[in-house]
Amino acid sequence: MKSLCGMDCCSRCSRQAECGGCQSVKGHPFGGNCIAAECMKQSGEEGFQRLKEKDALEFF
Repeated sequence: MKSLCGMDCCSRCSRQAECGGCQSVKGHPFGGNCIAAECMKQSGEEGFQRLKEKDALEFF
C-alpha cells in the first residue's frame, strides 16, 4: 500500500491495521497530521522533494 507521499510508510508501520493507512485517513493518521501528506496536497511532488532536501540538509 502506498502512502499519499509515495514513501510507503504504511507498510513499515506497526499500527497500520489500527489506522487503516494513509490513503484511507487522507493523511491524518490517528487524528494528527502527516507533514509529508500535507506537503504533497499543498505543493505536489516538487514541493515534497524540496521539503525532503531541506530536511536532509538540516539533519546534518
